[in-house]
Amino acid sequence: MIDSSSSLGSQLGKKAIRFAVAILGLLLLKAVVDALPMLKNASLIDGTLLSPVVLANAIVDTLMMAVIFGFGLAVSRDLRRFYPSVPDLGQAVLLLAILFVLVLAYNLYEVPLACTLISPTDLWTFGTGSAPPDVWGQLGVDIRGMAQQLANGISPQLADAAKGPMVAGLQKLAVAKMRQPTDFYGWIFLILAAIPVVSLVVIGSRNLDAISDHLFRKASTVGAASQPDISGTGSHAPRRMAAAAGGGSRELSSEDMDKLIRLKALLDQGAITQADFDAQKKMILQEPVAQEEPAELQRLKQLLDAGALTREEYEVQKQRFLARF
Repeated sequence: MIDSSSSLGSQLGKKAIRFAVAILGLLLLKAVVDALPMLKNASLIDGTLLSPVVLANAIVDTLMMAVIFGFGLAVSRDLRRFYPSVPDLGQAVLLLAILFVLVLAYNLYEVPLACTLISPTDLWTFGTGSAPPDVWGQLGVDIRGMAQQLANGISPQLADAAKGPMVAGLQKLAVAKMRQPTDFYGWIFLILAAIPVVSLVVIGSRNLDAISDHLFRKASTVGAASQPDISGTGSHAPRRMAAAAGGGSRELSSEDMDKLIRLKALLDQGAITQADFDAQKKMILQEPVAQEEPAELQRLKQLLDAGALTREEYEVQKQRFLARF
């Protein structure tokens, strides 16, 4: 049985709250890491340009991106379960989550990756004069002289004495070294980001007709609801309209709507033909049933959006619902 849209909203709301709490907790942890003096003023890890604060931030950032991807995956699964006739909707949400994670990774992993790939020897060779002037301004005059000495092999252990702001300056220089042409870091992330972007374009073009039809139905519904009743028929108009348009069909029960949803899912999967679906729907609409409470209008709207009911059939059922509301 397909749950109602209110159930979907409730589940997504709970997941969104847990997601927000997790992200806020990780952001708070990141702020604490950046504020700890023992990490801010720590020297470089032996043999690398990594500092404890950069390593700790990289771990927290990885956890944050994992939470974002997990939230996107959970939302995608819920949408596929509640709307099996529109599987591309869940896939589009997952692709958006992947794209967002890639954009974050591009900005957050630049310094950790540069400190991992660029060795102190590479940095001192880069420091002979090819570094951008703005980087040297952030490093300071003494650091440049130190780097030139290290490039000549005078004191290769001077990096061990770097602490605090000097560490941050060396790491910025490592980023400049890594991002010099050809910028493989930027090209790799550009290619990775192009995959979900192209996939989203394909999904959008594949569902363009369905999206346009859905927007048109929404606009028609809003326009019809805004029209005043000038017919002078009074409160009995819905009942008479339903009786006139109903023909041989009857009011749908909750069980009937569940059957139609399951039949539409089978049709979308190719398990039954359109003729099979039409025959079964005709039997459901004409089958006699005991009198019961009116079906929920939201369920009827789900059937319309899924394509299990035509606009005319939906209007008939809607008027019968309103007549007994």
